[in-house]
Amino acid sequence: MPINVLNTILSDFTTAALNYQPLLVLWAVRILTATTFLGGAILMVETAQRRDFRGMLDVLFIGLLRIGIVYCILANSLPFGQAIIELGSTVAQQTTGLSTMSLTPSGIVALGSDTVSTFASAGTYMMFLHPIDAIQYAILTLAIRLVWFILAVLYLFTLLQAAWAVAVGPIILSFSTLQWTGACLFLWFEALLTVAIKLMATLLVLAIGMVEAQGWATYFHGLGISINFHPIDYATLALLEVAVFATLLWILPVVAHRMIRMHLGSGMTWDGAGAGSLLTAGKKAAAAIAGAAKTAAKSAAKAA
Repeated sequence: MPINVLNTILSDFTTAALNYQPLLVLWAVRILTATTFLGGAILMVETAQRRDFRGMLDVLFIGLLRIGIVYCILANSLPFGQAIIELGSTVAQQTTGLSTMSLTPSGIVALGSDTVSTFASAGTYMMFLHPIDAIQYAILTLAIRLVWFILAVLYLFTLLQAAWAVAVGPIILSFSTLQWTGACLFLWFEALLTVAIKLMATLLVLAIGMVEAQGWATYFHGLGISINFHPIDYATLALLEVAVFATLLWILPVVAHRMIRMHLGSGMTWDGAGAGSLLTAGKKAAAAIAGAAKTAAKSAAKAA
């Protein structure tokens, strides 16, 4: 498998997301227009039923203000979203000197391949003398390579998650004008903030781990063919080291990610309950529409 395949996936995904952005914004504006008229009609019916025409003017003013705010954010969702995501990357870069530009997923795979190459070149001297140990040694070096690849995939997933949170912003924002789905606005900002924190934590863990990994590589390079004296022990040590690194990279960013609780709108986290909150809001909107329709039907029947 080519080492640069993960970088290619990341580049293709982010490029596609940027190319889709204008169409997503266009459809978001269409959805925003439809939901605005729908929400306005429902509110007018409810207000007319209560005969609260002064309240109707207040609702109309607040609705227009909300529409204006949402439209401004929607039209600039790409720069706004990227700015929030880059906040996490910038903080990590200023702290550790490591950024998404200086470290790529394929770069992590390359570092793991370098470690495995060290063991492979040293292990050739004992391969024919101890076949059982050679098999165990090959399995351990394969496991080391696999764990390094998992490290790179975890990093890749965080980068893709950041691009995805920005890309879907316009569609989520387009439902924010309805009072029943107004939480979508805060849900999107929550998504961006939590992903930015996760990206920052990921880069911090990677910065620490890469320093340690360079030390491991230097140590194993220094051993040279003396690895043959205790090949299984050294390979097991290398596997445990990278396994601990991968575990920390998996757990710590998620812990930081879940610390963000805005408690605005849905009050739920993006990954844990984002879809559920949207479905709940949709159910509330449907119930409100049905209630307004029944009220209008009863009023028409009484008038008749």
